[in-house]
Amino acid sequence: MTPDSIFIKKTDYTPEIIIDSEKKIFEISGRSLPEEVMDVYKSVLEWVDKHAGILIAENYKVTINLFYFNSPSARVIHKILKTLESNYSGQEGFSVHWHYENEEELEDAKDLVDEIKLPFTFVKTEDEG
Repeated sequence: MTPDSIFIKKTDYTPEIIIDSEKKIFEISGRSLPEEVMDVYKSVLEWVDKHAGILIAENYKVTINLFYFNSPSARVIHKILKTLESNYSGQEGFSVHWHYENEEELEDAKDLVDEIKLPFTFVKTEDEG
């Protein structure tokens, strides 16, 4: 059974979120500054809780490309990654690709994932501005 897909369109304050079960993509990109973080991430958290094992076993391409996120968003991203971690047992080929534009973003990302035992690939991208 293929899990449902999710698409949340980005706004000035919220990221684009794509979970495509056919293409095996899980991506969060843009800015994440929502006043009510659960309004944005509730369905994503529920999906991850239900399908984390499938996401890892089927080697979804997991990409985080947030160029700014607030503290509530950081807590949700951390929770998503911890759920993935609890389902990860060394599956070959699985990695979380975290894109960053500058050293500050890289440090923020590394601070957030410091104690999470998942393979991370940090990818430098060009500044958007």
